[in-house]
Amino acid sequence: MAISLIVSDLMSRAPRTIRPDATVLDAYAIMTESAIRHLPVVSFGGELVGVVTHRDLLTGDVCTRDQSLLSEESEFVRDTLVAEVMTASCEVVSPETELSEAATILIANKIGCLPVMDGEELIGILTESDFVRYVLEEEIEAAEERIVVPRNNPAGH
Repeated sequence: MAISLIVSDLMSRAPRTIRPDATVLDAYAIMTESAIRHLPVVSFGGELVGVVTHRDLLTGDVCTRDQSLLSEESEFVRDTLVAEVMTASCEVVSPETELSEAATILIANKIGCLPVMDGEELIGILTESDFVRYVLEEEIEAAEERIVVPRNNPAGH
């Protein structure tokens, strides 16, 4: 009998978040520092109000002409608030949601992450990278099981 995995098996717990009144520069700094591409946006009271992605930051004329990095000198980066570039109505899942359902939501909506909610509380985030990491770990585990370790020869040969 196959065991059905659920979101809590793969999600990242206690994700980094940002407030809607933070700047695009603040969001970029958190993403760079934490090596992430998705930030749940939470109000002062802790309510999930949206998601801002690295792609959101790049779609608003924040790239310099000769490189694909965000420029700290850009007026857009310094003055634009996260609330202006975030996706306000985002799909969410619960920790008990089956992974197949979560994957279907990601694919159907062409999105890269799902905030994980326990009631009204943000408890995690599930990203495409979590799925890729899981597949890679499974492949490594399967490869390790295929390795045959020679038995010790009692004669020492």
